Amino acid sequence: MAKVPRRFVERAGAAARVQVQAVDIVRQPLTGTFDAAILRYVLHVMSLEDACRVLLNVHQALKPGGTIYIQGGPLDDSRLTPQYQVMWGPVFTAIYERGQNCTVQEYRDITAKAGFEDFELHVDTVITARKPVHTDSADIHRQ
Repeated sequence: MAKVPRRFVERAGAAARVQVQAVDIVRQPLTGTFDAAILRYVLHVMSLEDACRVLLNVHQALKPGGTIYIQGGPLDDSRLTPQYQVMWGPVFTAIYERGQNCTVQEYRDITAKAGFEDFELHVDTVITARKPVHTDSADIHRQ
């Protein structure tokens, strides 16, 4: 998977500023420290427990004050809207062994459990959350 984004980064002349890593993000920490991380339709293909592990790994790699961007649009807490996300739910569960469609509250819970703050949902499709500037690792619930 990393070959395609690396090619885009190189073509854009951004290789000095953008790093693409191939890693089992559920089981392995990222190397380096980053200002931001983008998870595009990543968390939908795994269980909530694995999604939380991913967020913990990303949290550890972000610089204090760094932002995570989660693209994929959550369901509202009733699981009935937005309609386009409701329609994708069966796809995630049929194709991926542990695939699921999280609600806003589930995303809020797992980002907080991983140590993020300032959770925001933008235009029903992108979630942002920030690593606190001062993080006490004892406050983060490790799994």
